[in-house]
Amino acid sequence: MMDRGFFKTEMIKLLESMDINFIMPAVRNERIKRMLNEFAKGNIPSVIEYEMGSKVYLVIARGQGKKISPLISS
Repeated sequence: MMDRGFFKTEMIKLLESMDINFIMPAVRNERIKRMLNEFAKGNIPSVIEYEMGSKVYLVIARGQGKKISPLISS
């Protein structure tokens, strides 16, 4: 598990080039916010492919109550 401070295309490429699996919180930029809204409406599943310099996965996890946490995973 990594900190959201590593949520950068360059870091994702580096981790993948080193064959390191990862999971980290996603920064709630406009693109992520749109996907969270679509998830809340039931339009997309909780795990989808996400392009960030290379193909990774956006995992949308539900916490207690209505809290939704976006994560990026290899």
